Amino acid sequence: MIRYLAHKDIGGTGYSQLLSRAPNRVPYAQAWYLDLVCPSWGILLDENRGFFMPVPENYTFGVRRILQPPYCQQLGIFGQEVPDEAVCDEFVGHRSLRVVQMHIALNASNGLPVNTRGLYFRPNSTLLLDKPYSECYARFDENTRRNIRKAIKAGVEIRKEDAPGSLLQMKWDTKPAGMQKRQLILAGEIIRQALERHEGEIWYAYAPDNEPLAGCFFLKDDLRSVYLISASSPKGKTAGAMFLLVSRYMETYAGTGRILDFEGSTVPGIARFFRGFGAVSTRYPMVSRCLFGWLSYGQK
Repeated sequence: MIRYLAHKDIGGTGYSQLLSRAPNRVPYAQAWYLDLVCPSWGILLDENRGFFMPVPENYTFGVRRILQPPYCQQLGIFGQEVPDEAVCDEFVGHRSLRVVQMHIALNASNGLPVNTRGLYFRPNSTLLLDKPYSECYARFDENTRRNIRKAIKAGVEIRKEDAPGSLLQMKWDTKPAGMQKRQLILAGEIIRQALERHEGEIWYAYAPDNEPLAGCFFLKDDLRSVYLISASSPKGKTAGAMFLLVSRYMETYAGTGRILDFEGSTVPGIARFFRGFGAVSTRYPMVSRCLFGWLSYGQK
């Protein structure tokens, strides 16, 4: 039987141990991470079958909503085995999810019946780093190779560091429309805690005069690295700095079997950047429902 547990009741469930045994686990589902991006999260738990689902709930003027948190692309249903479509349907249809507004992202291994109310899909781009770097490089398209050569010729240097200040400043200086200061503050806290837990890395691209040109924070667990927070200065874009940064990251982890998760995009230029490294297009399910009719969510 599936039961709902509020945040205060999660402690005795061994949540972190449950997640560590899930073959479809994602870094966003870690307890410390959810505590940051959605402090009031709960879970749906089926103890007999070993399946569970983090529920990103929050309250506005006392009204309970279930909304996908920022910096959290996928959650969904996990278990000691990958849940089948029937199990996922049970969880998504659970009575505790009947709220005024729900907008959630499941993970790529979760399937739902095609007639599920409010179901649609969003794209992702992933790359399995199971081959030597030479084979990875052979899959790069010509635009990617050209930009890597350009960055090397310009003397761009790639370094792994623990200081997020330059990355966050570049992110704010080149912020997308609608980005608010509180989102940048949250990004900084995510990076700080991940570094403390050895579950993240910051990589920078520097000009010969030590000016930061590009930076990226990769959120990590034992299976994958998520290209979570990135930014390039105008000079960095001209120099092809991010192309070199990503290629050096891939070179470091090539042959490990780690998944490089680019998070995907519907913006053509960004999607093309990911494909240029040989990333494979995948998709994951979203469910959006509203008590008072449909809500429209823009697809990124």
